[in-house]
Amino acid sequence: MVEADLTMVEKMVTEEIRRLVADAIEAERCLAVARCAERIGKTYPNCGRTIDELADEIIRAAISARVAVEMGRPQPAGTSAAV
Repeated sequence: MVEADLTMVEKMVTEEIRRLVADAIEAERCLAVARCAERIGKTYPNCGRTIDELADEIIRAAISARVAVEMGRPQPAGTSAAV
């Protein structure tokens, strides 16, 4: 049962990444990798991927679809971005 749940979550994460890329194509906009990875990580906290792994997967999907990406990595918890 746990394995089936993980497979379902993996499919949902993959579909979410596909949707983000498709939306970026449709809107003709850049995909903010760090923000997207953080959002997916919070939505699916038990997806079996780190935020960095999610970011890498988003980058690969966006590049393969020729979507511009805003490179960046999520900020560690408890830190703030420099102004």
